[in-house]
Amino acid sequence: MNKDELLTLFGRCAQDSVLFAVAQEASRRLEASSTARIVVGEAQPCDELLRIYTGRLKRKTERNEQITGLKETVETFAKCSGQLQGGYVETGNGLIYFWTDAAGNLAGCVL
Repeated sequence: MNKDELLTLFGRCAQDSVLFAVAQEASRRLEASSTARIVVGEAQPCDELLRIYTGRLKRKTERNEQITGLKETVETFAKCSGQLQGGYVETGNGLIYFWTDAAGNLAGCVL
């Protein structure tokens, strides 16, 4: 996956999706970055990701910390099934984590 493909993925996120605002911000950060290193990992079961990120959300909430897109990603994972392909982008503005479903649609995004 390259930068243009990732921008297309973020741009395809539906306006009625809980991930829409997060995907828009991810696009802005990615477009603003002069360098971007994209790493795509192996697919993981959605229920495993849901368990992991639900725990992270709970811990962040308990500490009054906010991570952009974490709540929205957990909501989306709760509706998913099967495997999700995950990855991240290293930009000059930090990391962008993303997941896609089997159809290639955005299933999660954390900034």
